[in-house]
Amino acid sequence: MVKQGDQLALYNNYKGRIRQTIIRPDGITELKPQLDITPLVADNRIQEALTDDVRFWYDRFFLAWGYQKTEGRKTVYYLNKIEF
Repeated sequence: MVKQGDQLALYNNYKGRIRQTIIRPDGITELKPQLDITPLVADNRIQEALTDDVRFWYDRFFLAWGYQKTEGRKTVYYLNKIEF
């Protein structure tokens, strides 16, 4: 959760997608489009997200990380820097 002016922004990493929810002072929530986390190697198609997390880093940057299982049955660790 990050305070942006008079709003709160919630970020979560769920099954390889970053979701952003904005909560305004009047209590209304706004869902932003989801951001897919894609593998660095195009041949590694993601079969399943094993673990995932996202945390505020600094300024407008966040870190997203976790483990994904590919179609080739490899378990891959990923770490992405994301700017919102």
